[in-house]
Amino acid sequence: MKITLITTQASYWGGSEVLWTQVAEYALSKGDQVQIVIYDQKGNLHPVLNELQAKVSSCVLLRNFVHSSGSAVQKAAAAVKNKLSPENLDAISAFNPDCILVSQANNFDAAFHPLISSFLATFSKPFYLLSQFNVDHGGLSYGDMEKACNTFAKAKLVFFVSKRNKDTTERQIAQAVNNAKVIDNPLNLRDTAYVAYPENDVINFASVARFDVNFKGQDILLQILSGNEWETREWKLNFYGSGDDERYLKKLTAFYELTDKVEFKGQVSDVREIWKNNHALLMPSIAEGKPLALEEAMVCGRVSVVSDVAGNTELVDDGVNGYVASSFLPGPFSEALERAWAERSQWQHKGKLAHEKMLHTLDFSPHITIYNTITK
Repeated sequence: MKITLITTQASYWGGSEVLWTQVAEYALSKGDQVQIVIYDQKGNLHPVLNELQAKVSSCVLLRNFVHSSGSAVQKAAAAVKNKLSPENLDAISAFNPDCILVSQANNFDAAFHPLISSFLATFSKPFYLLSQFNVDHGGLSYGDMEKACNTFAKAKLVFFVSKRNKDTTERQIAQAVNNAKVIDNPLNLRDTAYVAYPENDVINFASVARFDVNFKGQDILLQILSGNEWETREWKLNFYGSGDDERYLKKLTAFYELTDKVEFKGQVSDVREIWKNNHALLMPSIAEGKPLALEEAMVCGRVSVVSDVAGNTELVDDGVNGYVASSFLPGPFSEALERAWAERSQWQHKGKLAHEKMLHTLDFSPHITIYNTITK
């Protein structure tokens, strides 16, 4: 079988890239011919993409495309930039795949990319969309809504990583997505065993996310923990990750005089090592799909304090195996964190409930589930 996989993640490696690349690797192991379509990152490809590029039958490099739903000036600037980077997808036609899977880093990427959307509109064989992320707030212009409706309707199946993302999509396009299936993402865990609860007296909070405050809300976390009520409490916050906002977050840490309480740990390859030393995950996300960091923390047996966005509440049962804030904003998230702090003696038990829920509900081989779906 010949399979083409397209990713719309343009600039960095993220959680959205793991699933489709594992589908590609699995297809290769089954003897299929695989073509990948990825953005040209000017020699900065992630090692996984470099290795995959060497194995597949064909690799197509896309130039960056800019979509704008903003002002007339912003739209004009985007149009000029896109015209300066002409390209086509003739290589996909030449490969002649039996099916296409488009991994969308953002929910409407396939519909809004003129080359991808126009190619899919005339593609006579099945194509599938994998939507990794959506925002709960805001909508689309009427023109963009029609583009999205057409692309979603023509897809053989649309995979969403959370039911909430599907429901939000239907509201945004004012149309049911009847060809939808909710899928899990693969976890970065060598096994699913419970990780022994830390015995240290100082509570260690972990924030595990890309340093991108516009989506992950780490700055809100620092603002909350700078409050007077936290001055006399025994706690520490450990940041795990990297990203463009790292310098800002370090400066904000100093501004709030939290340098003795906050530590930047960088990237950690073994997630289980994080949870050997941390008691709880703090995640004031502004938008998500269904966070891998949250799923991994729960599998390891830790409670989480999360904002009510995307798939978070499909995982966390408030007061049972974690805590849900009604919003990422400082007031509501602080209230949820206060509730959690008051019950910290119960965290070990609640974390075990989180662990048990994940073992009974997660698909730990979603790449095989997708492969079997698109090849049957």
